[in-house]
Amino acid sequence: MKQTTIEALSSAFEQLQDLIGQLYTAAQVALDNDDFSDASLLQSRADRLYEEAEQLDVIISEMGG
Repeated sequence: MKQTTIEALSSAFEQLQDLIGQLYTAAQVALDNDDFSDASLLQSRADRLYEEAEQLDVIISEMGG
């Protein structure tokens, strides 16, 4: 793969990590405020993005990034 592709994937991975952190933080705030349905939704979305980020990390590693 071209270096530009690896760089683009790495950048996307880093951005995903930031988004995941924001969602987990928002989920904790919602939980602290007893907004259980919101907390569950936020946690679920963060978990899904985390799984995607893990898969992306594997791809990057396999490409030698």
